[in-house]
Parts: sequence; C-alpha cells; structure tokens
Amino acid sequence: MENELFTSLRSKLEDKPDSLIFARLAELLYESGNTDAAFALLEKGIAQNPNYITGYVVFGNLLLASQQYDKAKNIYRRAIEIDPFN
Repeated sequence: MENELFTSLRSKLEDKPDSLIFARLAELLYESGNTDAAFALLEKGIAQNPNYITGYVVFGNLLLASQQYDKAKNIYRRAIEIDPFN
C-alpha cells in the first residue's frame, strides 16, 4: 500500500501527531484492507481532536461499510451532539 499519498500523509502525521490528516490516512488504510489499523487511528485521532467532525463522519462511514451499524450510529450521534447544524 506504499503509494505516494499514503507515504506523505503518514510522514506528516508522524511529524505532527495531532494533525487532522488522520481521517484521510485512516480511509486509505481501510481501503487497503487494514481495517483494524484504520479504526485504531480514528479512535486515537478523535481522542486528540474531539471536536473534529470530519473524523467522526469518516469513522461512521467506515463502520457502516464494515456493517457495524450500532457503532456507526453512536459515532454519528456524537458528531451531531458536537455540531447539530453541520
């Protein structure tokens, strides 16, 4: 999975661990079949950036794609609690 985008995002996240790029990197991990790594990165990223709505939306979308409907619903609810008008 070592494509240029993945390598660049991973490097940026290593340089700045609280970066918001965690969500896009998690999508790439998921798309390459690294589901556990994607979910772990999203959990960590959301913990570090608890008001970053995109992180929740990406996490919810990937949970839906993995047929983890209850978890996805909870993640989406959290996003709505943070920003009900988004």
